[in-house]
Amino acid sequence: MEERLEAITATIVPTLRVHMANRNLRISELARLAGISSQAVSKAAKGKRVSHYTAQQISDALGIPLHQIVGLDYAEERKNHA
Repeated sequence: MEERLEAITATIVPTLRVHMANRNLRISELARLAGISSQAVSKAAKGKRVSHYTAQQISDALGIPLHQIVGLDYAEERKNHA
């Protein structure tokens, strides 16, 4: 099942910016904490689709559950891959 999750993409919801602001994090800082590129974080922060890996890295770096920053399309897509 883990292989299938890699193919799933997620749209990060606007709350990402709120979580970043609450922690006084800039895109470059979150990218460093998440171990991903600034471009990937920027893409997510703009609400564009990102890989499951990117979404998970961001949520882990923020210390919040993944479901708090991904849109409903992610849940639907994941359900369809199960």
